[in-house]
Amino acid sequence: MIFAAVLTLALGKFVGERMPQWAVLVLFVASAALGALAYALVLPEGPGLVGAFPGVYGLIGGFTCLLWLRLGEVGAPQYRAFSLIGLLLALQLVFGLVFGSGLMWVADLAGFVCGFLVSFLLVPGGPSRLRAKIRHQ
Repeated sequence: MIFAAVLTLALGKFVGERMPQWAVLVLFVASAALGALAYALVLPEGPGLVGAFPGVYGLIGGFTCLLWLRLGEVGAPQYRAFSLIGLLLALQLVFGLVFGSGLMWVADLAGFVCGFLVSFLLVPGGPSRLRAKIRHQ
């Protein structure tokens, strides 16, 4: 619980400095809801989902989106933006193998994907940039 709170505060601060503050709340809640929905679809008869990690992974998705956009602006390889999520999923796999794990990673991954995709709409100038990209292609 403490680890989730620390990650929420740290990532929320980082994302909140680059997006409107209301966007951080939207990002967290949407990611948590989609993560719970994905978990319920994969494990309909399983135990309930409790915790903040799907929302935290949504903030990681927002962080990844911001980093991905920044790396694109400077001409650096954009795949590097995914190093944090890759590291976290690898650590989750190791802990799952050592201590045993269920399918909670489904909710976390869905939260990340939701956070990454929704961030393109929440970042300042995002909708107009997306519209211009669609028109250009």
